[in-house]
Amino acid sequence: MTGSSRHPKIEIEYPTWVDSLAKWNEPYESSEDKMRLAIAVSRTNVDRGDVTRETTGISGTGTYVIEPRYQISTVLAGHIGRTELGVHYFVRQGYAAPYFRSQVTGSVDATADTGKNVLLVSDVNDFRLPMMHSVDLRISRPFRLINHAWRVDVDLFNVINRATVTALGYDARLASFDTTQQVVSPFAARIGVRFEFK
Repeated sequence: MTGSSRHPKIEIEYPTWVDSLAKWNEPYESSEDKMRLAIAVSRTNVDRGDVTRETTGISGTGTYVIEPRYQISTVLAGHIGRTELGVHYFVRQGYAAPYFRSQVTGSVDATADTGKNVLLVSDVNDFRLPMMHSVDLRISRPFRLINHAWRVDVDLFNVINRATVTALGYDARLASFDTTQQVVSPFAARIGVRFEFK
């Protein structure tokens, strides 16, 4: 996107095999041609690297989120007699660590009155935190009480109790730089009772 802030000019890159485009009010030769161009333009313009966004609502951590290159979530369920069992296993690539320095001297301008944030790595994926693993269990069993159907549930979260680091202090200007700011919640258990309308 180029141009002034009030009147931005949007530039779209087209595949190399496109010589010219039909006018906006003229039909394409066929629906297949129109779809072929739409798919090619999407591929050319969408895959331009990783997008980094700072999270909101996490005071003081400055957590930056970049999508993992791989992530697996698997659920297994079964039963032993009337007792139902469920296991959830989750694994993903570690969170990115985009180290930077805020309020860099000499970088003050109209867009940053206290100075700009400057990335200290060549790519936001240069450093990744440890891989994240999590295992959750659920045990559920129905029973009858006072002539009504009930169910007791036992949920166990993060059974392996791995305190995987999910955020560090990334700002080299602050004393919290490269220190642990956030970890996966530790092992927790929850017991619940449900009344079933039948």
